[in-house]
Amino acid sequence: MNIFHIDQQSVHRLDTLPKEVPSSGYLWLDFTRGEQHNLFETVKQLCQVDIHERHLEDQVTVNHPSAFDSMYDYDFLVFRSVKSIHMPQLQTDSCAFFLIDDFLISVHNPEDEAIPTVVKRLSMTHRRIPQYPEALLEMILDTKVDQFLGVRTLMGESLARWQNKLLTHNKPFKNWDEIMEFKGDIQTIRTLCEEQEDVLRNWRYSIRTDVALDRQVVEHLNINLSDISEHIRRVLRHAQKLESDLEALLQLHFSIISNQTNEVMRVLALMSSIFLPTTLVTGIFGMNFIKMPGLDNPHGYDFTLVGMIGIAISLIIFFKLKKWL
Repeated sequence: MNIFHIDQQSVHRLDTLPKEVPSSGYLWLDFTRGEQHNLFETVKQLCQVDIHERHLEDQVTVNHPSAFDSMYDYDFLVFRSVKSIHMPQLQTDSCAFFLIDDFLISVHNPEDEAIPTVVKRLSMTHRRIPQYPEALLEMILDTKVDQFLGVRTLMGESLARWQNKLLTHNKPFKNWDEIMEFKGDIQTIRTLCEEQEDVLRNWRYSIRTDVALDRQVVEHLNINLSDISEHIRRVLRHAQKLESDLEALLQLHFSIISNQTNEVMRVLALMSSIFLPTTLVTGIFGMNFIKMPGLDNPHGYDFTLVGMIGIAISLIIFFKLKKWL
């Protein structure tokens, strides 16, 4: 567990949990999943707040959907996002936050990249320090969404690779399971964006209706949360465009395959049309009757062969004139 005391001028990392609420500033209690077993006792002892049992269960769930719940004593927020954009496969996890008066409590997985980034920013002396817990939570969410924006580039590059594979027909395309997984990743991103937008919208409504917050603080949070929402919508629009482009790419792939099949069938049909008359002639003279006109002619074979070749050439010329060849 990391404990930070944040006031207007500085950020202090504490070794132990204070026995009472600081007279100035606020506390940030940062838990990693697996070490938050004493979270309930800690909050009840220090904050004098009872956390709902359902929220205690939700904050343990690794992939809990993004959600917001405003209680009488605290606000509970779950924010689900991409675990890391550097992983070969898209994976998600969630962070849980409790806003309790002068406290911010965060619970996250050890692999979370946003929390260490925020801690590093707070340690920089030239950075502006969040003056209240809501501003710190907004800073964490902004960091998460900024990292989420990187998904657009990676997904765009993935689509370009699939485009090369789908439109190159040197060999049959067989990676259908992988492309369906990519399509599922796009749908996951859309779901994440929609969940995140709902959470921010509900939190903004809660902030606007909170009479305990200063109006200037409310305006500041509304502006910043609007910016975060716009970033999320940018990712959502990109995901929708990717889904549309992928669908068009698949349709183009099937169209090309269909055209290639039609071309093969056209060539085979023309070849059949050319050889059908010659096959008919061959069949007539192969009926093995005892007496047939021309069988006794010493040049019958030559005449028949020349006639068959002439028929084939005539059909080829006819098809050329019709531009079927």
